[in-house]
Parts: sequence; structure tokens; C-alpha cells
Amino acid sequence: MGPAPGRLDLHVDPAHARVMDEILRWFETVAPRSARVVTVLDTESPLVEALLGHGFRLQRNGPFFVHLRRSLAGDLPEPAVPDGYTLRPVRGEEEAGARAAVHRAAFSRPGEPSEVVTESYLRVMRAWPYRADLDWLVEAPDGTPVSFCLVWLDERNRAAVLEPVGTAPGHRRRGLASAAVLGALRAARALGADHARVAARGDDAYPSARATYQSLGFRPFTRNLSFVRGH
Repeated sequence: MGPAPGRLDLHVDPAHARVMDEILRWFETVAPRSARVVTVLDTESPLVEALLGHGFRLQRNGPFFVHLRRSLAGDLPEPAVPDGYTLRPVRGEEEAGARAAVHRAAFSRPGEPSEVVTESYLRVMRAWPYRADLDWLVEAPDGTPVSFCLVWLDERNRAAVLEPVGTAPGHRRRGLASAAVLGALRAARALGADHARVAARGDDAYPSARATYQSLGFRPFTRNLSFVRGH
């Protein structure tokens, strides 16, 4: 799914910040007049200045994402799961249905079911640069996948990007997501990654994911800022 109408996630190299005027003029032609929202990182000072110059104002309340990273050099703990659980990478496309099911279990909310199904997860698996050996699962004692971590490897920048990570209700608070993350990160390091990155909710409404990543050595380095124009 793409961004909502009227919302723009903007990341421009500071050396090319002059294109901001052109981008914002285009945005005004396609976004609803009632509300326009642009998201940038707090480290992107030229973009922040350009937005303020175009009449946008900082949205100080509401949810936001914080970006965290950690080095993969040195100590990376061996993952461990409780007795009866099994940690392993996805075997291949034959597990697309089970992989989609655990994603739905982790991210569906009352009245807001996840739309991930076998066919959509197959498209993920067939997209570059997906690798099954970086898609890790934790299975419950009955063999049902109940937790997962998918890592995307940026070979050029030697970065392991976590997206997504989740655990099914009923199996949370057992260290399963941490084990899946560590398994995937150790596999990514073996393939040449030297650091890892992840984005998590930074506001107090959803602190658990951020706390899990920080317990694994991730530290914040930037956050999203949302600027609005209109009502």
C-alpha cells in the first residue's frame, strides 16, 4: 500500500535540496487542499528550512518513528528460545502461506485485519533483494510459526535493515522476537553486513518494539518529523 493521499515521505540529499521547491509545487497539485503532511528526518536541516519557508508547520503531537542502529562487529549474542520452540530461516516459497499467517497474527487488530495473504507474500519473496535465508521464524511446540524477523540486505552499504518483526498474541514476552532478530542479524553478518538499522514507534503509545531493539544494542540516531499545511 502506498502513502495516504496528502502525505509525502521526503528524503533528499542536502546537496540537491534546491529541488525541494519543485517537489513541493508538484505536491500541492496532487494533495488535498484540506491537509498536506510531509515527513522528513530531524537531521535533514535543509529540508526542514524549505518546508518552513513554504508555510508548513511542525506537528508536535501524535505518533512518530525513531530510527535505531547498531554495529554488527564484535559481540552478537547467540539467539535462544524457550524449550519446545524452534528458531530457523524460511525454507522457500512453499512456506509463503505459513509466513503470511504469522504476519497476520502479529499485525491484525480488532476491526483492522492485516491484508497479507499467501499471494501477496509470494510477491514479497519474488522481489529483489528478498532472501529466504534472512527471513527467520520461531515455531511453537506444535510447529506453528509464531514470531518472525525479515532482514533486507543492502550489500553496497553493508547494512541489514529489519522490516518487519512481529510475534503472535499468546506468545509474546518470551523473547521470541529477540531470538528471531539475532538469528537474522547473524546470518546477515555472515553475508557481509557490518551494521543494522530499524525503525520503530518513538512515541509512548507503542514502547515495546523500541524497548526490544534497545535491549539488543540498537541506539536511536534520528527520528521522523511531520510538517503540516492546512487543517
